[in-house]
Amino acid sequence: MAEEGSQKLSAIFSPEGVLMLSIFGILDIIDFFIGSFFIIDIVATLLYFFWTFIRSQTRVMEATGEGAGEAAVDWRSSRGKGKTSPSEPPPSPAKKGETGPSKKPSSPAKKGKWLRWGFFALEWIPIVGMIPGWTFMVYSELTS
Repeated sequence: MAEEGSQKLSAIFSPEGVLMLSIFGILDIIDFFIGSFFIIDIVATLLYFFWTFIRSQTRVMEATGEGAGEAAVDWRSSRGKGKTSPSEPPPSPAKKGETGPSKKPSSPAKKGKWLRWGFFALEWIPIVGMIPGWTFMVYSELTS
């Protein structure tokens, strides 16, 4: 539990977290004082989706970096031993007794994703859009 909290804090206080929270905090403050000015919402929407797209691409690159390379080496070394054919993908490691994928309970990240879409919709309603929804969405993205 303490490790999870320290990971959230390190994500929030990383250079990316400080920059994005500052940008969207300023956009929320401007949106609060100006009111229903849709240019701010358009800029915030474009910036948020561009940032989440770039963030997801870096996660994919990190996930396929070291871990996939080790799996490829293991698969190539087992090819010559007759365990798998070249056209088959490498076997997935499974524990004894597991027959299929188990159904996991919904995680807080999935619940946070629905909250993000709710805040996104609320930001476009003129009076309700004065809430700091953009800042919450960035915070939720950083801690997920």
